[in-house]
Amino acid sequence: MNQSDRVRIQSDGRSEALSFVGKIAKRYRTDGLSGVTWVALKRLTGRWPLLFYYTFTAPVAALIPISPNRQFRFVISTEIPSEKHLAQLDRTTALFNRRLSQGHWYVIAFEGENAVGLLWAHDGSVHFEQQHGFNVPFFGNQLFYYDSLTLPEWRRKGVLQGMLGALAEHADQQNGKDELTAIIETSNLDSRRAHENLGFKKNT
Repeated sequence: MNQSDRVRIQSDGRSEALSFVGKIAKRYRTDGLSGVTWVALKRLTGRWPLLFYYTFTAPVAALIPISPNRQFRFVISTEIPSEKHLAQLDRTTALFNRRLSQGHWYVIAFEGENAVGLLWAHDGSVHFEQQHGFNVPFFGNQLFYYDSLTLPEWRRKGVLQGMLGALAEHADQQNGKDELTAIIETSNLDSRRAHENLGFKKNT
């Protein structure tokens, strides 16, 4: 092995280490310690462990709001949001292009002219969990939603409930779906409780 080969291998090793550290930092910022656990296990095992998530399902009819939420406005769209709203939600045009090209759509929540929440949905026969790299099959007449986000200062104010209500109305009127299904990491206790309070049941 010559000197240039050794330098290249050392450089590749440093790049790989920096990439791993970057992934840990990114997951910690978005998901806390549970995200770090996901990345570390992926590194050690070479695959995402499938034991660490639940699917939760709720009847569409139970999520349709009885009265409109007058504080927030909810929009279902297949168009890329404005740069302002992308920045507020910390999402990229590339992400929207990829998901919209797959036939997915989204619900965005507004408070005045500001975007405060987002979730994605689709009605394919299988959902590919991009973040963790595995497929989740659908059973029955389901609509899948994923990657929900509520800005921290607007949490516990009805944003998620309103977005799910708008999605349920859309599913009932346009898609003819009976159920909404979501994936939730087992360690995300806040999300599990929030969904259970909205009528979601854990699938066994």
